[in-house]
Amino acid sequence: METPKLPKLSHKESLLFPSNMREAFINALGGLSGKRILDLGCGFVPYSRDFVWQNAHLVCVDINRESIDFCKAHGLEAHLVDIYHANFSNEYFDGVWANASLNLLRRYKLPNVILDIKRTLKPQGVFFVSVLEGSWLECESSRDYIACYLDEDFRAILDPSFIVLENLRFQIPNDDNIYLNYLCRKK
Repeated sequence: METPKLPKLSHKESLLFPSNMREAFINALGGLSGKRILDLGCGFVPYSRDFVWQNAHLVCVDINRESIDFCKAHGLEAHLVDIYHANFSNEYFDGVWANASLNLLRRYKLPNVILDIKRTLKPQGVFFVSVLEGSWLECESSRDYIACYLDEDFRAILDPSFIVLENLRFQIPNDDNIYLNYLCRKK
C-alpha cells in the first residue's frame, strides 16, 4: 500500500480523543507493524490514519460515500460498508478502532454488531470503542440518531464478548459532550 497523502494528526486534532487510549491500543497489539486494523465508521478524517505511518494495514469503512471517496483520494484503503451488514472474514483483523461511530447505531442492534466485531477479530484481538455518555436517546430527525450510554449499560453490552482492559471518561475541550472510551480484548 502506498503512503497515505493525509498528513499526520495535528495537535488540534489529537485533542479530540485521549492520546493515551491510542497508545494503549497500540501497546495492547504489541505494536502496529504488519497488523490489520479496521477503522469502523471512519468518517471524513479518520483518526486512525496515523496507524499507517507505523506500518499497519488500515482498512477504513463507513456508510457515507463521501467519507470513503475522501479516504481513497488520500491513499487509504476504504470501503463503503453498512455496519449492520458487514461481511468480513472470521478472525481477519488484529484490531478494530471504532471512534464515536457506534453511537449512530440503533441501541437494540448494538449487541449483534459487537458480536460481529468479535467474530472478525483474531484470538486476543483488540477493540477500541468510544461512545457518548448519557442516559437518554436523542433523535433530532429521521436521519439523525444518536444513542448515549451509561458506563454500566455499555459494559453489559461488551461483557459477553470482551474483557475491558482500560476505560476512560473523556471530555473534548470546549465541548459539553463526554465520551466513554474502552480498550478491550476479545474473550
